[in-house]
Amino acid sequence: IGRDTLTRDHLVEQFPGVQAWGTDCFATPTPGRTVADYWSVTSREDATIVIEFQDGSRREVQLVTGGTYRFQGRVAEPMMIKANDEKQIMVVQYVHSQIAGAEDADPATILCTPSAQFGFKYQFATPTSANVNAPYKNHVTVVTREGKEGGLRLDGRRPDYLYRWKSVGNHGLVTNSFDVESGSYALSHNDRFTNFGAYVYGAGDRESYAFPTGMCVRVLKCARTQMVIADSKDNDCDGVVDEEICDGQDDDGDGEIDEDCIVKQEKPKDFCWDIKEIKACYNSVAELRCESGKKVKIVDAHFGRIGYK
Repeated sequence: IGRDTLTRDHLVEQFPGVQAWGTDCFATPTPGRTVADYWSVTSREDATIVIEFQDGSRREVQLVTGGTYRFQGRVAEPMMIKANDEKQIMVVQYVHSQIAGAEDADPATILCTPSAQFGFKYQFATPTSANVNAPYKNHVTVVTREGKEGGLRLDGRRPDYLYRWKSVGNHGLVTNSFDVESGSYALSHNDRFTNFGAYVYGAGDRESYAFPTGMCVRVLKCARTQMVIADSKDNDCDGVVDEEICDGQDDDGDGEIDEDCIVKQEKPKDFCWDIKEIKACYNSVAELRCESGKKVKIVDAHFGRIGYK
């Protein structure tokens, strides 16, 4: 990949169905390279693609349905790639071939994770180089919400970052990278409601690999669905999967109660959590008989705010 390079490879990548494509890509460069990566943007429908660079400059490209735009990015600079009017796009990164013996590299392909497909925890393992004389140096690049950088954890500890956090425009996303040794890892955020993206990359002499640490494949052209607890679906179309606990409370603060649950909180002994009964006496004071035979007075019948009498 690139001109006058030393290495080449046959690249294969599995792409998600178009219903899971996002509308953006916070494009991150390969760590430690002195040449820029190549990128391709494919549109699901006619769209204007806006590429915004770190210095504030922009490039606009018109794409027809199924059309692809290919270009070379900038060295060590992230970009924001977006489609107008929430049109769906797929963005793929191509790592530049090795160009000098002092800069280990090889071609690799990475599917860019749209922000709507970020998760909040991943497990990944670094591969072993086929060349025992050219072991991989492994890097992880993360993309998270601005202001949430301090919550990222690698095996429960804060990573040792290589750079200052970088952002592009006012999109609210920042990126950084850190090194890892060969092995298996758990990468997570200590805030359950903060999703982030991550990529792992490794390079040796004329050897490399690269892939996202994981991503969701939600249907982003969303229609609300009936919830089944822990069904791994975005039942309420808010871009988050199984974000609530079925406990009669608005856990994620979106104005809805128990609309997309990961688990059901068992009702405490002697509590009357019969939803039909509670709804029947909404905004009233009433007495209900519990399973234990005790009476319970509903002080404020808003989905379980009840007390003993």
